[in-house]
Amino acid sequence: MSNPASADRHIHKGRGLSLWPVLKKGLIIPMQQLTTIAGALALALAFAAPAFAEGRLAATLEAPQASASQFVSAHAVWNCAGTDCSTGYAPDDGAGLSGCEELVKHVGRVTAFGGDHRQLDAKALAKCNAVAKGPAATATASR
Repeated sequence: MSNPASADRHIHKGRGLSLWPVLKKGLIIPMQQLTTIAGALALALAFAAPAFAEGRLAATLEAPQASASQFVSAHAVWNCAGTDCSTGYAPDDGAGLSGCEELVKHVGRVTAFGGDHRQLDAKALAKCNAVAKGPAATATASR
């Protein structure tokens, strides 16, 4: 008859007495395997962390929109009204130049674009606006 107090103990050949976690009735997993599983899970989460790096994006349009709109651009749902456009949450890669270029194809030129952690500078905004729909604003010289 087995001792109920040692129900979670198991004698392993060559290793003597050791404790093995019991996950379900009759399912016993050695500590070494649990350590391997935990290490693999930690490694998988470390590589997945950039995918979880999300934040809000916002843009200021050069010209106001005639009516409010909602659309998907740069893997994010954009809500635009007047000269303001914003997202709830967007992948971190949408906050760069390529995200701006995708947006201006929908709404036209922008005067500001960025996320919680990064704003595009004037040089990047100029590159972004180069792909915008509609004519670019031009300056005229006068005497």
